[in-house]
Formats: sequence, structure tokens, C-alpha cells
Amino acid sequence: MKKKEVKKQDTQKQLYQKISAISLFTALFLFFFDTVYGTIQRGGLIVSKSAMGYIDLFNQSTFEGLYYLDILTMIIYILIWVGFMGYIFTQDALKKEHFLLAFLLSFGVISFVANSKVFAIYDLYQQFLVAEVVLRNNYVVAIESLVAVTEHLSLGTLVPSLLASLSLFFVVFEVFKSKLLKPYLAYAGLIGFGLWVLYTPIFVLFPASYGVLSNLFLLVRLCIMAFLMAIGLKLYEQAKS
Repeated sequence: MKKKEVKKQDTQKQLYQKISAISLFTALFLFFFDTVYGTIQRGGLIVSKSAMGYIDLFNQSTFEGLYYLDILTMIIYILIWVGFMGYIFTQDALKKEHFLLAFLLSFGVISFVANSKVFAIYDLYQQFLVAEVVLRNNYVVAIESLVAVTEHLSLGTLVPSLLASLSLFFVVFEVFKSKLLKPYLAYAGLIGFGLWVLYTPIFVLFPASYGVLSNLFLLVRLCIMAFLMAIGLKLYEQAKS
């Protein structure tokens, strides 16, 4: 009976590891897409704003692109959550700290998703379309009001965004301590997710800073993608062995 139970537990563990690996690989792919497409969309938005191109600032295609990117960010966070939870609960020596880490990770990601501004922003955009028709001779006032409310909504997501990024960093730090990955890959994760924590309040409070820090943020994203690929491969190897 004990052998059967052990075999069943091993099978379940391998299943969780495979699910985690698939989630992390999917997150990696979506993160890459977000890096390429998102840079174009957000960069275009910043250029339009700096050039005082108010009419084009919130045209339908640009606005919907940003709306879908926000949804994509939510999906990426959820996929990374699944992958990291799989890592936590498939380790050979579970400790109380791991359960605390799992709780923090879940609380952080759920808070981020629950407080996402995507639906409020989309509703705001519908209001803008009405205002655009009514205020045909006053585009600037209409759009400046929209930008002000958008920034206020962003401010409301600061705490949950910080919670989510911090909880992800703590999991990465646990992976670093476990020496599961090669040192350079573990350090890439620490650098990527560590700077992600630092950048979160900057991007939330000062959205225009994205254009200034975009090149450095690209390096952060590359570090994160390298880490996601490494931990995903490691979990998949563990599941196969």
C-alpha cells in the first residue's frame, strides 16, 4: 500500500511540475509578445502625447491596444502564479516558510487582478467617445480630463501592483537560495524581478517615464524571460525524471 501511495504522490507531483512548466512557458511567450507589441503601443502613445497630438492620442486602435495589453498583463501574472505555486509545492522539503510564501504570492496576484483598471479604463473610453461627439470644438479639454482620470485610476493600483511584484520577487529569491538553477540564471531572476519591484511605483505614478526608461526596462524583461525559461525547463526535467 505504501508503495502505491508513494507512486501516486510521485505521479501527482510530476503532473503539477508539467502544469507549472507549461504555465511558465506560456507566460514567457506572452511576455515576449507584450515586450514587442507593448513597446510599440506605449511608445506610440507617449510620442503622440509629447507631440500634442490630442486627436490621435486616444484613437480607437491605440486605446484598444492598451486595453488588451492590460488584460494580457493580468493573464501573464496568473500564469506565473500557477508556475511558481507548482514550484513551491513540488519541492522535496516543504517548510512553513513555503506555505507563507504561497499565501503571499496568492494574495499579491489576486489583489493585482481584482484591482486591475482595465474595465474601468474601457468604460471611461466609452464615455470619451460620447464626449468627443458633444465637444467637437473642445478636444483638448475632453482628452485632458480623460488623462487625469486615467492617472487617478493608475494611482489606485499602486499597492496591489507592489504586492504582486514583491510576492513574485520573494519566490525568485527562494529559488536563488535553493540553488536549483545555475548562478547566472538565478542572478538574472533576482535582477529582473528586483528591478521590476523598483519600477512598479515609477510606472504607476509617472506613466510618461516609460519612454525614458524603456531601454533599461527591456533589459529587465530579458532577465525575467531568461529566468522563466530556466525555471520552466528545470520543472519539466524534474517531471520527466
